[in-house]
Amino acid sequence: MTKPRARDLGLPFPGTPGPLNAITDVAGVHVGFTTLTDPARDMRTGVTAIIPRGDACAPMPV
Repeated sequence: MTKPRARDLGLPFPGTPGPLNAITDVAGVHVGFTTLTDPARDMRTGVTAIIPRGDACAPMPV
């Protein structure tokens, strides 16, 4: 059983969700990830990076 989403409960949010209803729907935002595994230790972990300004020329604080 899945939990209901906020919009399904009638909570108002501005705008409309994108086709995937995901952060990757936002133009200019880049998302990357990697998964690290160590079978000897039965370990699996990972990291996700969200780059809000994509390929902007100069780094700028968000």
